[in-house]
Amino acid sequence: MKKISQMRRSVLPLAFTFTFALFMLSGCIGVFDFVCNFAGDNDYHCYQWFAVQEEDPDMCANVNQAEKFEKGGSNPPRDKCYLMIAEKTGDPSGCSNIQGGMMSYTVQECVWKAAVSARNPEICHTIEGSHNGFAQTYNTETCLAAIEDAGGAIEEEEEEDEEGEEEEEGECKYDSDCDAICEGDVMWKMGCNARTNSCEKTFDTDCKSEMETFGELSFGKICSGGECIRDESSIDAKRSELTAEKKKLSDEVKQINGIRQELTTTMLDTNKKCLSGLADATNIIIIEGATRIASLSSSLTSFAMQGGKQLDVPSAMVDYAGDNVQKLFNYLDNPNPPEEQKLSLPDFIALNCKLYDYFKMELASYDGILDEALEKATNVDAQLNELP
Repeated sequence: MKKISQMRRSVLPLAFTFTFALFMLSGCIGVFDFVCNFAGDNDYHCYQWFAVQEEDPDMCANVNQAEKFEKGGSNPPRDKCYLMIAEKTGDPSGCSNIQGGMMSYTVQECVWKAAVSARNPEICHTIEGSHNGFAQTYNTETCLAAIEDAGGAIEEEEEEDEEGEEEEEGECKYDSDCDAICEGDVMWKMGCNARTNSCEKTFDTDCKSEMETFGELSFGKICSGGECIRDESSIDAKRSELTAEKKKLSDEVKQINGIRQELTTTMLDTNKKCLSGLADATNIIIIEGATRIASLSSSLTSFAMQGGKQLDVPSAMVDYAGDNVQKLFNYLDNPNPPEEQKLSLPDFIALNCKLYDYFKMELASYDGILDEALEKATNVDAQLNELP
């Protein structure tokens, strides 16, 4: 049902032209069956369309009963076929074939419409009984009144109006005259009510349930102009979010690489002092080492806090390398500490050996952090490239 309006506007006219050509060449009416077989579950609309175009009530017999009407024992599409032909031609001969029943049409309504369409009072007098429709009672009296309201009976010798003005028949005559509408993100297909010649809701589609998938990302569609279309707004919002995340990860990778470089430099410096066998641990050498280690400690603490972690790097170094770490940092507050707070040469060398191991361990940890950040950045970049 979702594509029926488009099928009538494009496929069916072409199919009719094709069929008509074959009919003229071969005289084979069965070609209609060939075309309508392609309509699948909607074949009853196909046969109905051809029957009305040909103005042939006999073709209405091909309109199959839709599944939703089986329990009610009625066939509204077939009855509507006879009614539309009678209304189009002004000939009620096919009305006697109307089955009627639940949600369907009646013989009185069919004859009534043929009489009013032809503006022929004689046909009105063939209506037997009366039927109360949705907005109209169908009997001989209302039929005659309707013809009178339309301008009276058409005499056989009456000429057509020179201006060719057509009688107002409402907003639709066929389902194809009704365009789909949107209510929020729900699309409603519209059908023509033959009783009132007005467009009414038939089938709905929740556009949000129609998903478009781009890689790992999925977006529901929205309804606009009577059709389900791509949700460009949500896609653009996701693109902006991923772009910001990509920038954040790029800055983080740069910061991690900066810390890794600082770790490497400090690690190599402590290793050199560990292995070189210093002859003396002068205040200048100690203060230079303390300054470099304090700067690195500040960088490690700042990065941890950005990730929401509370990390006391100096305390962690004390836990790993001992109290001599604190003695090292005391030189930054007092270049000439009391004798009992000074670092001896053996203690200074041993401290650098331990700090080398500590920084080597930290460097390995930051290699893992870098790999994780690069993986996230690669994933975000891949999602961006998948978006339309």
